[in-house]
Amino acid sequence: MESYIPLVDDGFNAIRETNVSGLDLCYMGSLPSGPSILIGTTARYLMHEERRAIYISALEAALSGFGIVTLALSGGLFSLIKGAEDGGGRIHIVTAEGLDDYRRKREERMRRALLTGGSVISPFRHGYGKDEAIEVSLSLSSALITTGCGRLMQSALDNGIDTAILRPSLARSAARKAAEQGAPVIDTFSSFLAFPSRIAYPDEN
Repeated sequence: MESYIPLVDDGFNAIRETNVSGLDLCYMGSLPSGPSILIGTTARYLMHEERRAIYISALEAALSGFGIVTLALSGGLFSLIKGAEDGGGRIHIVTAEGLDDYRRKREERMRRALLTGGSVISPFRHGYGKDEAIEVSLSLSSALITTGCGRLMQSALDNGIDTAILRPSLARSAARKAAEQGAPVIDTFSSFLAFPSRIAYPDEN
């Protein structure tokens, strides 16, 4: 029988409870301690160019020292996780699923987030809370990059959080609507800053 050493120890995996901005939540890992940006979408499917823009945005934000918060309504975006990992950033997944369900269904994503020194966060240990997950993710973030006008963007605007739309998402009517209403349209995270410290240029490989 083979033995192994777990990559993340059980103490770090312990479920903790806290209150952030008046919101009760459960989490595993370490909560954001510095500037963090929420890169998220409520769209069920993303186009290739959107995934690429999300990857580059997460990479640039991580290289610039930002924590990466993502709203995981359907598990979480692999493109975002990969970008944050490649940039050496911390990933903070806010899930609408309970932590127990997320651990059972999405073990790989949870492990990857925890290995970055980040966290997996839920308003509930059991059950679902989509509205509460949106509020928690926004309370941990200083800005939002998204794919279109939806509940996430409306909540961000209601909370006075700067919001930008990814340019590839203009193929969506919801993104065009947001742009028509005055939301900034950006190529990637670095376009969000007046003086970005890092800009990523993808190549064909």
